[in-house]
Amino acid sequence: MSGRDDRDEATRRGRGGAVGDLVQGARHALRSLVRNPGFSAVVVGVMALGVGSNTAIFSVVDAVLLEPPPFEDPDRLVGVWESDPRRPVRNPSPADFLDVRAAVAAFERVSAYDWRTANLLGVDEPVQITYADVSADFFHTLGVRAALGRTFGPETVPEGVRQVVLSHRLWAGRFGADPGVVGSTLRLDDASYEVLGVMPEGFVFPDDVVLWTAARSDVPGGSDFPFDPATLRDAWYHRVVARLAPGVTPEAAADELAAFGARLAAEHPDTNAGTDLWIRPLHDERVGDVRGTLLLLLGATGLVLLIVCANVANLLLVRAATRSREWAVRRALGAPKSRIVGQVLGESLALAVVGGVVGTALAALALEALRPRVLPLLPPGVGLSLDGTVLAYSIGVAAVVGIVFGVAPAWAAASRASASGAGVDRGAGRRTAGVRDRRVRDVLVGTEVGLAVVLVLVSGLLLRSLWSLQNVDLGFDPAPLSAAWIGLPGAANRPHALNQQFRDDVATALTALPEVAAVAWTQRSPVDVGPGAGLRIRGVAEDDADLISTRWQAVSRDYFRAAGIPLVRGRTFDGGDVEGAERVAVVNEALVRRFFPEGDALGAMVNTGLDGREDGAPAWVRVVGVVADTRNRGPGGVTEPVLFRPMEQPARGFSGERILLVVRAPGAGPELAAGIRRAVGSANPDAPVGALLRGPDLAAAYLTGHRLVLSLLGTFAGLALLLGAVGVYGVARYAVVQRTREIGVRMALGADARDVSTMVVGQGLKPAAAGVAAGLAASLLATRGITGRLFEVSVLDPLTWAAVPAVLLAVTLLATWLPARQAARVHPVEAIRAE
Repeated sequence: MSGRDDRDEATRRGRGGAVGDLVQGARHALRSLVRNPGFSAVVVGVMALGVGSNTAIFSVVDAVLLEPPPFEDPDRLVGVWESDPRRPVRNPSPADFLDVRAAVAAFERVSAYDWRTANLLGVDEPVQITYADVSADFFHTLGVRAALGRTFGPETVPEGVRQVVLSHRLWAGRFGADPGVVGSTLRLDDASYEVLGVMPEGFVFPDDVVLWTAARSDVPGGSDFPFDPATLRDAWYHRVVARLAPGVTPEAAADELAAFGARLAAEHPDTNAGTDLWIRPLHDERVGDVRGTLLLLLGATGLVLLIVCANVANLLLVRAATRSREWAVRRALGAPKSRIVGQVLGESLALAVVGGVVGTALAALALEALRPRVLPLLPPGVGLSLDGTVLAYSIGVAAVVGIVFGVAPAWAAASRASASGAGVDRGAGRRTAGVRDRRVRDVLVGTEVGLAVVLVLVSGLLLRSLWSLQNVDLGFDPAPLSAAWIGLPGAANRPHALNQQFRDDVATALTALPEVAAVAWTQRSPVDVGPGAGLRIRGVAEDDADLISTRWQAVSRDYFRAAGIPLVRGRTFDGGDVEGAERVAVVNEALVRRFFPEGDALGAMVNTGLDGREDGAPAWVRVVGVVADTRNRGPGGVTEPVLFRPMEQPARGFSGERILLVVRAPGAGPELAAGIRRAVGSANPDAPVGALLRGPDLAAAYLTGHRLVLSLLGTFAGLALLLGAVGVYGVARYAVVQRTREIGVRMALGADARDVSTMVVGQGLKPAAAGVAAGLAASLLATRGITGRLFEVSVLDPLTWAAVPAVLLAVTLLATWLPARQAARVHPVEAIRAE
């Protein structure tokens, strides 16, 4: 049938002809696929893996990045931050928060909150909880209402009134979802609070809190200070959230806040010189580093999907090549070319639909398996499910993939049909089509291998980084350590001597155990840091105008011995460092390097905002020792300067309500946890004991996210490697089948099995080698996006860049060797007879 006949046929059928061909082609395709269950199963399986992995990861992306947070007009909520030349990101001080709230017109409301820990008593067993002490208008700023009862009023809570709002999780889990809890009282440490209400299910802000208390002054925790918090500008621990006023853009608010920060710097040069004020969207704060991780995983699944497209297109091309005679017969019988194309596209779409359904089911199973591992790493309140948006995405991906991997086979079928219909010589037409198809298949194989190189290379670099993180020197030996968080109800309002007696009693009881070598208490673990504070150094940075920033941490006298942190110079704390004696401190080497360029900090007199003042002047503290650095920002973090103070010398920066018990007990077994509970219960029956943590677990907690990302990327890389190998094998296997007669002739003329094997392997390696080269070039760009995720590993790590192409070529060699082995066994007579 000529081209004019095609046009006449299309005109006769009308505009609906193409759609009709596609529908008819889909019906024929279903019958054809049912008759070829093996081929259909392979294609559907490959398709399902691509759609399933994409859908699973997209469901997480949708829940975290696309779904709006549970606030009223969340786009109008921002976090307020400070920075100075020494610290690029820090929380505002209480005084700065109050000034911003009073003077910046760009904000409709400004609230502060502070993470706290307490012991919940009187409801089953005592338990440690994390809660937020918040400004009275906190919930009004967020625009969130209680699901049961009410929240705090917008005004400061009257003196003597203590109010609390429960999270849905705490209400359902600890109070049995009893609506009568509203109006009742509960005990946090030694204080009673009236329960005002319960928040909606899924609302958690800030992270990990289970209830909220109303600040009993203008700032959270302000009633605990022995002075007016409005004067405190050298301690930065409040988080601040603000709602933009109606009609104010974020840009305008940022400009006004920056100008106000400059004014504060001029009015208070002693504490605010060089301080900038800036804002960040609250949603970005909640998402944090998760955004980059999710986009990385989504990009990885996108590469897998492209490999799936190339793989399935290759399979369909091979199948289309075996149906040349079918197309020729149908064309000769008068079937229009569009109908043949419609049938091939119909088969592709039918496969895509079935693959999409199976892939969505796989995504649901994957989410169930991933949920317990992923949720702890996501913003609180995020739920993972295959909702309407995710299902629409899955359907869209399946449809697009069906069209993408159906284009090449449809084009090949149309070309073969045109050649046949035009009366092209059969042998010449087959040779031309064969060469063209082989080139297309080689391109597709090269694409698969190249994309696999990118995925495997990125995964290899991250694996090397994780290995470095797991083997980094932490500055102490975690192996013999065990730790548990201990609560001491009412410690903030009890005399220091009673709190110290509790700690001493527990330490004495545990030291009596034969497996225990040392016992100590600390405000933070060796891989964590305490609160930030302004540091003064007599003779160096004595004036408030020279105030510098450091970290502050309270530890007991045996802490450094128990934790295994080496002493570098001077001494650690001893039995003479008690209340009433000279105030002393120990600093780490990072503090010495930063603030004592001469390298000698021993004997220096220092003071932080948390060490207090005497008669209006700083309460100076003498540095008596220098200890080695620990990775106090986690294995991959930069060590921060820390000033350690002895718990035996009370300071206002330490309440003792929640402290970490550190036990050095080489070879201790599970019975140590029972021993700790007995010791603590004997000293104070109301003191809750947290789960026992082994020393290596303290650092391992920082690596959980790295391990999860690497496991997922490794899975995708392995899948890409497998699909690439399947593609290479399929092309090589088809080439052997297609060239059986040629191979037989070669062998009849004297070629041996090695010659034939070399020919087949070489033909398969060429597109793979080109794909490896292209993949390495693309990886130069792709690896730029993971630079910030690597630890002590360069993006051009020679070991990884050498190993990955070697692995890909080895896999390709194996995939081509199997068909080559079959080709080498072809008998010349059988080959010619088969033809």
